[in-house]
Amino acid sequence: MTSPAPITAPPVLSGPDLALACGVTTLPVSALITSPTGSGKTHLAREAARHALLQGERVIVTVPTKALAHEIAHTWADLPGRVQAFTRDQPSPPHRAAHVLIMTPERLDLVTRRWRRHHPWLARVGLLITDEIHTISDPARGAALDAALTRLRATLPFLRVLALTATCGNPRVLADWLSALHIGGGIRPMPLTWTAKAVRAVADKPAALQRALTPGESTLVFVHGRQRATDLAAQLQQAGHASAAHHAGLTPDVRAQVEADFRAGRTRVLICTPTLEVGVNLPAEHVVLYDLTTFGPDGRQALTVNAAWQRAGRAGRPGATRAQVTVLGTRAEQPGQYERGRFEPLSSPLARGEHLLGFLLGCVDGGYARTRAQATRMAQQTFAAHTGTLNAPRAVATLLLRGALADHGGVLRVTPLGRVASQALLPVPVVAAVRVLPQDPTVLDVLLSAAAHVRLPSLGDESRATLVDALMGVPSRTLDAGTAPPDAVIGAALLHAATHHGDDGAAGLSGLHVPTVTALREDALRIVSAWHALSPSISVNLTRVSLAAQLPPRAATLALLSGVGHVTARALTQAGVPDLPTLARTPPAQLTAARFTARTAERLIGAAQAYGPVPLAEPTPASRARTVLADPARLARARLLTVTPTAQGWTVTGGSEARTVTRHGDALTCDCPDGVTLCKHILAVRLHLT
Repeated sequence: MTSPAPITAPPVLSGPDLALACGVTTLPVSALITSPTGSGKTHLAREAARHALLQGERVIVTVPTKALAHEIAHTWADLPGRVQAFTRDQPSPPHRAAHVLIMTPERLDLVTRRWRRHHPWLARVGLLITDEIHTISDPARGAALDAALTRLRATLPFLRVLALTATCGNPRVLADWLSALHIGGGIRPMPLTWTAKAVRAVADKPAALQRALTPGESTLVFVHGRQRATDLAAQLQQAGHASAAHHAGLTPDVRAQVEADFRAGRTRVLICTPTLEVGVNLPAEHVVLYDLTTFGPDGRQALTVNAAWQRAGRAGRPGATRAQVTVLGTRAEQPGQYERGRFEPLSSPLARGEHLLGFLLGCVDGGYARTRAQATRMAQQTFAAHTGTLNAPRAVATLLLRGALADHGGVLRVTPLGRVASQALLPVPVVAAVRVLPQDPTVLDVLLSAAAHVRLPSLGDESRATLVDALMGVPSRTLDAGTAPPDAVIGAALLHAATHHGDDGAAGLSGLHVPTVTALREDALRIVSAWHALSPSISVNLTRVSLAAQLPPRAATLALLSGVGHVTARALTQAGVPDLPTLARTPPAQLTAARFTARTAERLIGAAQAYGPVPLAEPTPASRARTVLADPARLARARLLTVTPTAQGWTVTGGSEARTVTRHGDALTCDCPDGVTLCKHILAVRLHLT
């Protein structure tokens, strides 16, 4: 008699394994998968994409960053269809031939606003995979994801959505909004081991970090700022650790080399910013949460549990023997709170500030709403409305008041101002600012206006002075009038440096990272391009070309010609052709001597002659105003003072003591002890006289 076979319990499935067993990848259902990092969500998404492609459908994948879009496009290249990232880095839109398009939420937001243009391929999309959907709570970028998902689901009512995240405190609410099946759980291949270490003060953290490191162990240390990453990496190097910094301020080549060194073990400790939280795949054996407090749009903020676990999820390198997480914090920061993993509920910032206005403007621009009632219904379909309240009627009224929308007998129509703002993804007031440019503006005037709407990176006093001094002889009506805000002067000076010396040169002058300068220049370029689309003029167009080609305005006139980019423009300047009017008078032999073909030389010269006159005349800088410009901070203080004329001159009040300014010929003198020829009291008098 044989003994019965032992009865084994069936495996308990959860997370991505359960989703695969349930047929989520093949059934026509939407699903929200909440599962730890490393539990198989990416494999699940890949199989869902494979099945959709075999069914003849196209797939959209949203990821938080462009770098991640390109990484997934590379790793998914073996799928049965063309897989391609769809970002601004693409020389031409790849969507017509691609079967899987990977893009950021901002790109998908723009696609839904222009859905008619994309309809030939968009109508064939059957599956949307949205990775890291918890970023819908991000105060700065979450609104774009909410808006894009809401509009895309309105465009494609039979669209299946596969949403993935490791951290979500209200999965049922999110799944309900997505009309999706929720599957949670899942097992990390390597469980996390948490250690909370309290320090008496933030200043004690560097020493605590060194004590927490184990020689030879691959470690990621998360901080909140680029400078902190750089400084801390340098300190660890001095202490004998093979460390490096990783942040968005590195050039792509440098960042790739840093990542390669870490993967190869040449670098063991990487000090990184939150870009690695949802960035490229770069796991480690040990994760240290160093900065637990940061400053955001709402002021001082503690690191969220969601963000802490996203970063902690990087621990657990394949083949590693442990996944260690160390939290360094003061008692006030409560480092022990994160281990419990009580995730915060997700909500959307779309209802706040300009986000709701931008969403509704995009709905009218894209044809999703033609009446106030339709606009309200679209707003009610957002995740922001699903988890809170929003006031769509008031937002529509604001757009009407700002001139972005017009009401024609109850039918809403987008105005030219509204359309430009919608297509540029810019707030309406920023686009409308083109209307308050000074009359007959110079290129620097346009830069000054644009700089008032970009976020300026932090600069040291020496860098600020170096940049501003370069503007002393640059024509500008705004600077001559002394009406430019000091911060705008600094921003314009940095943009001016980028147009004259390139991003590399401007970074060298300012002490900033090159990508930081590039991002600032691209933000300004987006604004100036919108201004050019709304109100074309020679100065605005020349500024746009100068920013895009990183060329001084005179040389940028060459790039005004169709088909002439910054490379050809630079080649022309090297051939002794400084600007467009000169090109029109240049003999062909001069260009052929500089290695232009005879056909190209004739084409360029002919195009320049046909372009017509280019007005380059600009005002002569006023020396007095430029002296004021030398110190924007002092100018800002001068504007706060009160000037009262007296028989001897002027009395200046508003500072620590009243001061007397007197005139001696053309010169002004002050009795203050500052010891400078142009103190804030004299500046105040000069402003008063202006």
